[in-house]
Amino acid sequence: MKTRLIVILPIILFIIAYAAAEITFGSVQWWLTTLDRSQLFKRQPDLSIQEGTFTKNQKSTVFHVYDGTRLQPIYGFGGALTQSSAYLFSNLKRTNETLYWKTLRQMFAPSVEASMAVMRVPISACDFNLPDIPYYTYDDVNDDVGFEHFSLKNDMNYIIPILKDIQSLNPRIKIIGSPWSAPVRQKKFFKTTRNTNSNVYIGMDEN
Repeated sequence: MKTRLIVILPIILFIIAYAAAEITFGSVQWWLTTLDRSQLFKRQPDLSIQEGTFTKNQKSTVFHVYDGTRLQPIYGFGGALTQSSAYLFSNLKRTNETLYWKTLRQMFAPSVEASMAVMRVPISACDFNLPDIPYYTYDDVNDDVGFEHFSLKNDMNYIIPILKDIQSLNPRIKIIGSPWSAPVRQKKFFKTTRNTNSNVYIGMDEN
């Protein structure tokens, strides 16, 4: 059966989330954040799923749902916990711990609000790094081929503590480690921001 889902989008930013314990069949839950901050992650009235057609002049986004065809399963939806986002969470926890835990519950607790089930965490620094912290990897000591100086110290300030708080609310959240850059000693230009690898370590890395 072919069903058309019509959603009007007069908004700047929208989030569609699924909460198994609350949502009823035939409706969509969604949260809104606007650039003018008039609405901050505020749940909006549920939208109903409709069958029908629309004209080219209508400002609508149409999702075609083929409920008779099963493809790959979806584990869930989520976001990325970068150093900058973890820093903002840390500041919120320091200034208003009650609001901090309320926000985390709304985002990550199972069957509550957004119910995010997946979290991408960059391995070492990424492009959402704090400006006062240089780009880093987990071992920036030259010629340390045995990784004896491997360290998570730069992630211990913000990312790991926030990640542990998220896991305390949702122990089953799936964490995806996203590699960003090899150690600079393994790169031709000795910079994390250049992506040409040095041939010196290719044979050693393969072993």
